[in-house]
Amino acid sequence: MSFKFWLIIMSIRGVIFDIDGTLVDSLELMALAADNIAKSMNIEINIKKIPNLVGKKPEAIIEEIFDVHKKSLILKIKELWAEEASRLVIEEKRAKLFPNVLKVLSWLKNHGYKVGLGSSLTRDLIEGIADAYGFRKYIDAYVGSDEIKEGKPAPDTFLEVAKRLEIKPKEAIVVGDTEYDVLAGHEGGFLTVLFDPNTQKKPNQWNTKPDFIIRDLIEIIDIIQKLSTK
Repeated sequence: MSFKFWLIIMSIRGVIFDIDGTLVDSLELMALAADNIAKSMNIEINIKKIPNLVGKKPEAIIEEIFDVHKKSLILKIKELWAEEASRLVIEEKRAKLFPNVLKVLSWLKNHGYKVGLGSSLTRDLIEGIADAYGFRKYIDAYVGSDEIKEGKPAPDTFLEVAKRLEIKPKEAIVVGDTEYDVLAGHEGGFLTVLFDPNTQKKPNQWNTKPDFIIRDLIEIIDIIQKLSTK
């Protein structure tokens, strides 16, 4: 579907955000949490791989990073990883919001847009992070990896968020920091925005083709305003 076609048919009613690496700069802490768990279990992992896998369901990441395939062990590691991530990110608040997160979320709510979260984190972690970093009051609906059958890059997460927001995919923008977010968004029929604050890649350097690439979340406001004038 061409971007020109999007401009013709779209009437934006909501925005769905990923969390890790999009709203909260916590990827390094998630990797550290995995490394801590691996060390406690005497398992060697390459934590440098984790940022490139974030976006997938935790089970898929664990299977690849920890090189384990027994379901019971995968679930045990998932539980331990979630507990350690919760300690670092929620209890100790060692992560930080990206610039302008609260400003953008507030603007969306004040202008009547619905706001959703679609994450590979579990529902409990989503709630804990949203509370700890002060943005839960802006959120209308959210979906965790423990609530859907297929994780990203399948569209299930974002489709379920849209359903809970009571909006159609063509009425929503998906904002994420990984190619899994973009793939899932496109597959679900959403307009996609890739948040790339660090690598500064050019559009043609990404394997996926998001409709927009932004460096600062404040650009979401400009995108919506431009779409609303078409």
